[in-house]
Amino acid sequence: MSGLSKCLLLAILILPGFSAGSELLRQAEDFYENKDYQSCVQAAGEVLKADSCSAQAHTLIGKSFGHLRRLTLAEEHFQQAIHCDSLFAEAYYGLGTIAFFQNNYETAAKGLERAIDLGLHTSNAYRNLSAIYIKQQKWALAREIGERGLEIDPDNAEIKINLAAIYDGLKLYRKAIELLESALKNSPEDVHNNIALAALNLKVGFFDQALAILDRVEENRRAIRRKGETLFYLEKFENALPYLNQSIYIDQLGNKKQHPDKDILLMIAETFYEISQVDSSKFYFDMLKKNATTKTDIDYATHALENLNQDKGGERLFVSHVPFYAQGRGVTCLKASVLSVMRYWDGTENQAEDWLTLEDQLEDNLSALYALSEAFPELSIHYFNWDLEQIEESLKSGCPPVALIADQDPDLSHSVTVVGIDYQRDVIIVNDPSIHKLHKLPLTDFQEYWKRGRNGIFLVLPRQREQDISLIPNNRANPLSLLLAGYGRFKSEQFVAASNYFDQFLKLDTPYFLKILLADVYIKMGKLTEAELVIQQAIQQRGDDPVGWMSLARIADRKYEYKKAKELSQKAINLTDGKYQTAHLVLASSYFSDGNKKSAREYLNKAIKLFPNGGAKNYMIYYWLGVVQFSMGEVSESLESFRKSAELRGGYSPALTAIKLVSEVNRKPIEKAEADKLLSRLKNPE
Repeated sequence: MSGLSKCLLLAILILPGFSAGSELLRQAEDFYENKDYQSCVQAAGEVLKADSCSAQAHTLIGKSFGHLRRLTLAEEHFQQAIHCDSLFAEAYYGLGTIAFFQNNYETAAKGLERAIDLGLHTSNAYRNLSAIYIKQQKWALAREIGERGLEIDPDNAEIKINLAAIYDGLKLYRKAIELLESALKNSPEDVHNNIALAALNLKVGFFDQALAILDRVEENRRAIRRKGETLFYLEKFENALPYLNQSIYIDQLGNKKQHPDKDILLMIAETFYEISQVDSSKFYFDMLKKNATTKTDIDYATHALENLNQDKGGERLFVSHVPFYAQGRGVTCLKASVLSVMRYWDGTENQAEDWLTLEDQLEDNLSALYALSEAFPELSIHYFNWDLEQIEESLKSGCPPVALIADQDPDLSHSVTVVGIDYQRDVIIVNDPSIHKLHKLPLTDFQEYWKRGRNGIFLVLPRQREQDISLIPNNRANPLSLLLAGYGRFKSEQFVAASNYFDQFLKLDTPYFLKILLADVYIKMGKLTEAELVIQQAIQQRGDDPVGWMSLARIADRKYEYKKAKELSQKAINLTDGKYQTAHLVLASSYFSDGNKKSAREYLNKAIKLFPNGGAKNYMIYYWLGVVQFSMGEVSESLESFRKSAELRGGYSPALTAIKLVSEVNRKPIEKAEADKLLSRLKNPE
């Protein structure tokens, strides 16, 4: 402390009628604001001599010691502040901040949550708590807190950067890009966040935008890698090669890795093949095989080497420059794949906003197809069950088809855009919205996955070209167009018109998959008898298919025929060797409705265990598990299940409502009648 400051303090102390403690606190706060932390500690220490239980003085000392990196002393003073005043928000904030620096995220979250609950509504509090939730990968909570922080301080670039990372984690890429662009207006030369912005553009397939960003930033290890990837996906292979090679060298040098990055090795091997340097391609595939750590990479490298070494000839079919869109929250693989082909025919550049604005409107695949058909009226969408020869014919005609491939769970079907077949290596080239553009699949693997997807194909064509494509039967109505037209009338509550379209649809030789979609619409309309008839037709058409039996089980459950619903669900489960999540969910629903809560809980837990890290329905299963647990009096357990549901869906609104309702119950017991009333609200979320 300077001599002048000490004289001023002495003068204040001897002035009559002056509150020395409050003035010393003000002086300590001034020292803290001016970052003179040692003087702040001394001034606040003088306050404690007169009032040993001043929560404010203890907190100022704690904050100062925190900046001086004397964390143990800082923690002691924050604890003392809470001992003096258990409602002193800043002390909890201080403890939470220390725990954050020590990577103790659970304790950090509790401290900051308590500070906010006590009224510390500052942008820093919300920013730091959202950062903690990011570390814990609690994306939904991080989003809620981050957005509240941005409401308090709309121009805070750090909060925007945090929120961009959160939206990235939630696969809300459009919002992430918007926020990061906004944050960079204040610091356009920020290399780290410009590269992050380029990476986001890469994820959604905006390759030209990504390249423009990378061209304006100073090159470093990450920028060089991203530039190589971007040029590769733009199919500028010769330009990509120097960056990819440089990336391998820099990566090993900077990180002292024993093994090169397998993704870059694969791109280099593919790039050499694309520019007809087969020997170099073999060299890098061999390196990939030696350095790969997963069976998938090893098998693919082995497959490539075997076929390249055989020097097989054959035509290489390829439809170049098909746009790529990544799937994300609100953008399923089917939406992304169908839209990429629509954009291929539309030919308009830089209009990604057209489809991104649909992101939050599209509830399921049928509504997505309807919205896209409305957005592109000059194009038509067809659905077929094809064989490989028809895919080849489609590619020769310059028409990239969208193929449905499937995992073991029938509800985990996946859509990819087929852009080529390479006979020399026996691979199918696809734009896979869950991975990246120009993904290669061994032909035998693709055919196996495609067979599980019932050999389904969506073909998108300009209407004026339909007559030129031999794959489209002449003088035949398009079943999918009739289904979409009927669905549109249903959405606008023109039920008679909708039924007319559906009647025309059923007169055609319609594929199994489309009949299942129609049955879903009938269920939404409350026409359970019609839905049942359509599904029975579909089953007769295809035979024992688990999706059909599960659909019949859903109808039986809605008709209160629980014994029948359980039998049909079990049949669907047996047909998939027990690996059908949705059928487990329907089975649990039937048991619950029939009063057997323990069996309902058992089957919901079985459904979660089937695909703990990748179940398509996990958010819904956790929600219903919460309902069942609450009905059994397991209030704390139900609260945890609802939180998991909200987390998985990034803010699933029925789960968030349930959390609010059940939290009140968790604080105080309620009467059975009131509990039953609440349970009814949970079963039928508003």
